[in-house]
Amino acid sequence: MILLWSAMAMAAPSASALKTAFLRDAAARQRLGHLRLQLGEAEWATLAGAGVVRQVVHRDGADMAVGAIWTAASQAAAWISTFDGWHRSLSGDATNTTKLPGCNDMRRLVHTHLDLPWPMSDRQWVVDNRPNTALWSATEGRVWERAWEVAPATLATAPVAGALWVDTNQGAWQFIEAEGGTLVLFGVRSSMGGVIPDSLTVQWSRQTLGEALRRLDDFATTMAAHYVGAHEVIWGPMGAPIAPGSLGAVR
Repeated sequence: MILLWSAMAMAAPSASALKTAFLRDAAARQRLGHLRLQLGEAEWATLAGAGVVRQVVHRDGADMAVGAIWTAASQAAAWISTFDGWHRSLSGDATNTTKLPGCNDMRRLVHTHLDLPWPMSDRQWVVDNRPNTALWSATEGRVWERAWEVAPATLATAPVAGALWVDTNQGAWQFIEAEGGTLVLFGVRSSMGGVIPDSLTVQWSRQTLGEALRRLDDFATTMAAHYVGAHEVIWGPMGAPIAPGSLGAVR
């Protein structure tokens, strides 16, 4: 197994240092990645001040909500935090997620049920979640990414009766090596259908991005003590397992 040690981040980096790290592999991320984010000087200052940046990126059809945060944790610790929802949820919402047959070390196939208040119908969807090995290779490991797309509803082993199927759900987590820590980007694009307009969905997604990113920061900076022993082994985008117990503590 590959041993990945987190960097010891003593203080938050400057806005200019974060911007430099972000732009270093911009061409590869534009060519191979799934997220687009343009930041102004005020937003870089927000990130350097331990804040969260959120934007709506316009797309054909449903728009995408994208957010960013800098964490003192390593790429490996942040990556594991997004896979650790079976123990601790990043979303904090009324979703119930179930692993489906077809999962393996490099693929997560899941069915999600979203419980909505009456009189709205619940929603459900299946997504296929995979690491972006091409981006990892092109950037020599400086950028990690995993992205998901909606998958056929027929893959669900226990569909929820009465819940409507979502036909657009895609997004990505991106982890950029930055000044002893990680610049984390998170984007989601969804169309709930029915009586819920896409404009409301993207605004709801934008509002919840901040909570998800702050939860990730909390999880990632404490992951060294959690990801040990008999914990489920999680693989990285390099196509190899990250050994439990290999994450150094953040200080």
